[in-house]
Amino acid sequence: MEKASILNHKSKLELDLKNGAQIEKLELETESGKLISVVSKFDKTKDFFLTGNFLMFPWVNRLEKDIIKFNNQNIFLNPKKKDQNGFLIHGNFFDKKREIINLKNKFLSIKPILYQENFPIFRENYFLEKNFCEFEIEFFNSSDIEQIFAFGYHPYLSLNQKIDLLNFKTNLNQIIGLNSNLLPDFNLKIENPIQDKTSLNNINLDNLFTSTEKIIYFCLENSEVGLKISFEKKYYQFVQIYTPEDRLSIAVEPISSTGNVFFEPNSKSVLLQPKEKISASFKIEVYDINA
Repeated sequence: MEKASILNHKSKLELDLKNGAQIEKLELETESGKLISVVSKFDKTKDFFLTGNFLMFPWVNRLEKDIIKFNNQNIFLNPKKKDQNGFLIHGNFFDKKREIINLKNKFLSIKPILYQENFPIFRENYFLEKNFCEFEIEFFNSSDIEQIFAFGYHPYLSLNQKIDLLNFKTNLNQIIGLNSNLLPDFNLKIENPIQDKTSLNNINLDNLFTSTEKIIYFCLENSEVGLKISFEKKYYQFVQIYTPEDRLSIAVEPISSTGNVFFEPNSKSVLLQPKEKISASFKIEVYDINA
């Protein structure tokens, strides 16, 4: 099966399993009955990384080397994609084919056809309610040794209009510097481009943020509806925000760790002990303004 979908009232989620479970449609219904498309549709005619939503694992964003040393073992990452500067980008599972584990009513569970040696196995679960969709990922270390990794998602949020016309709200109150190669530099002091702002008009972002709050959120709003992405900081400790050139969406990326995860001491890599299991989730929801 190459496609999968779940329904709840008018709300609908459609995934392209052949292309890494990219989102072809995510429509959510507000309490007043407005049906809102909230993630830009995966567009095969564009660069894979510019639409929809995809998983980043076992590293996120950019990585400077394709061999890591962990527990006295050399691990070869065999990257699927590098950027123009030769840095590894977005992990190895963003476009890998998925298969269905469970599909019923408003719940879908999938897994990749193949896993990667030296890293946890995982499954992705989707829970669809009338006004929100929850994205959960479960990791399990099936080996007898500790495993290190990072993970995150890259959803392009949209209210079907230029983001310059939208307002935003967030509790992302700390920014982390990125160097010219978009690798984290915790000693680099930069101005927070969204601090004390409420409009996205003429704001260009490719920045790394975090928050002092336990629940992190980012909201987009027009005069009628709002769109909110939220998650616990326990596993999604950072957020990368990117505004594409067409200005039709904004990527708000919950990530466990920073880029360059295996080589940056402050990156907050994830460690799983043998037979240990963890899960993390984020939620995308819609709401009426002045409801």
